[in-house]
Amino acid sequence: MGVVEPGSSGAITPVATLIFTCSFVFLAIAINREVNIYDEALILVGATRFATGAILHRDFYANYGPAQFYASAGLFKMFGTSVLVERARDTMVVAAAFSTKQRPAERPDTPHGNGCGALTFAGEI
Repeated sequence: MGVVEPGSSGAITPVATLIFTCSFVFLAIAINREVNIYDEALILVGATRFATGAILHRDFYANYGPAQFYASAGLFKMFGTSVLVERARDTMVVAAAFSTKQRPAERPDTPHGNGCGALTFAGEI
């Protein structure tokens, strides 16, 4: 196993780590305290059904792919069925997506780029 060079595409830069941490904290503070009965409840009920052995599109229908249900169901088995567990998973996914948007904006002549990709993605959310 070799060491990943800071300039290579496989390295997690300190800037991306800082963006992930800051965005996670911001999203955790700014999260809506009420449960969205349409989207969020559908994920919660679907994940609970997955945890009990139900299969998407055979046992129930949802407009989402199975990844969200499987990820939440796995976390429910580890940490218990809770809205907080699902929201923590969702917040981590959004923060990770936000921090990876920084990578395409990096210029080749600088090691960490300018972060414009992350700022552009903030406007999209």
